[in-house]
Amino acid sequence: MALAALLAGCAKPSHEIGETPDIPEPNYSVSAVDGSPNIIRFTFNEDKVSPFWKIRKPDGSYFESSSRDFTLRYYMKGEYDGSLTVYGQGGIGDSVSFTFEVTENDPVVNKLTGLGSQKVWVWNWSKDSHFGEGSRDAMEPNWWPVAAGEMKDFAMYDDELTFVGDSWDFILDTKGKIYADGTVLSVLEPESFPEGGSYKGTDIAYTQPSGQKWSLYADESETLWLSFTEGGFPSYPCYPTALGGSYQVLELSDDVLFLKYDTGSDNFGSWFFRFVLKGTQEEIGGGDNPDNPDEPDEPITPPMTELEKALTSNPDGSQRIWVWDHTTTGHYGEGDPSAMDPNWWSVQPDEMKNYSMYDDELEFHIEGHAYILRANGYVYCDRGALAAMGHEGNAATDIEYTQPEGQTWELVNEDGVDYLQFSEMAFPSAIPVPQVLGGKFRILSLSDDCLYLRVQTPDDSWYYRFIPKS
Repeated sequence: MALAALLAGCAKPSHEIGETPDIPEPNYSVSAVDGSPNIIRFTFNEDKVSPFWKIRKPDGSYFESSSRDFTLRYYMKGEYDGSLTVYGQGGIGDSVSFTFEVTENDPVVNKLTGLGSQKVWVWNWSKDSHFGEGSRDAMEPNWWPVAAGEMKDFAMYDDELTFVGDSWDFILDTKGKIYADGTVLSVLEPESFPEGGSYKGTDIAYTQPSGQKWSLYADESETLWLSFTEGGFPSYPCYPTALGGSYQVLELSDDVLFLKYDTGSDNFGSWFFRFVLKGTQEEIGGGDNPDNPDEPDEPITPPMTELEKALTSNPDGSQRIWVWDHTTTGHYGEGDPSAMDPNWWSVQPDEMKNYSMYDDELEFHIEGHAYILRANGYVYCDRGALAAMGHEGNAATDIEYTQPEGQTWELVNEDGVDYLQFSEMAFPSAIPVPQVLGGKFRILSLSDDCLYLRVQTPDDSWYYRFIPKS
């Protein structure tokens, strides 16, 4: 698709620079080109002095030029303003303000907004490379090309984008949550993610602020841009400057919107976003009826495995909560590196009641694989793990603890053995050794009535037995 741009005019003969200009009403013109209502011509007709133009673009920024005759293309109808300053060898004259009207939208605007009926855009989740990261000069995600359906566990694929014509309102329907990059968490949720920290991407609650707008414009190199105001972004906030930033339009057709955001950093590179018109998603896996375009554009979510069901859900489908099986011998303890039970120290019923353990509650959510440890302000930490938690001392004790946002879990199978893998610094209640922080726990038992875990270190093994909260 050919995209017209902000076009500099042809070169003109040089003009002599005169004395300080005294021209209260300079001879100039601003008008649409015949037959092209979106192309505005700016002409300066004075001799012996030169012009300086400052003209508002659709995104609110200004285009500056000292050309005597040039054209700009405006995609969006409306009233725009600018100023003209005359200068000569001896100084600068007073600025003259002007306005001009663009009477029609460019046809490319209708591809984004819809003509007659409002378009709604959704992630093209059924296509490889619909999302991802790449180098700054890339035209596709060459660092992290996200596969079809890969982000189904995060709060992305249910987002819907609407670009309203004439009012230029941008509407992002996130269903209450978004998946956000770690670099923007301190901006969007500073209380949970204080400035100065290093965070991984996670789901967070999000309500779109009112008043966010959008605009389409092209630059001097004929590159089309989609820009946002008031911190707006297309579903995934990828970098702080992307909030209210300008995104390069790599493709805009009747049913595809493909965007790129250049972070300006070689380390963070560029991010890519591919959306399709709602109702046109190419299904994968034969899950939905392709003959009914009105069906919701939702990814085909594989059914939960039996282990996932047992870990996350009660038989009635409600969220399962795990608590210590503290009345059973061996619910916690230590054993040799190869033992499948705590054969060195098998904790007796309620033996740890004087520590902050038995009030802890563990939740493993299927959505986003979020992990929640309700520790009520304190956790038990053995002396060998105090330093890893940022504490001094040489005796087992309770330490203050508030779980960081964004911790997750994952079930993995290695050589036929199932493990429960925690994300960085996450752990299941007690901290006997540093290896449990973000540890990989062998699943000794996982059923509707028992979660029995073992983590192995080079020197020993530690054991945790939980039951569903009644």
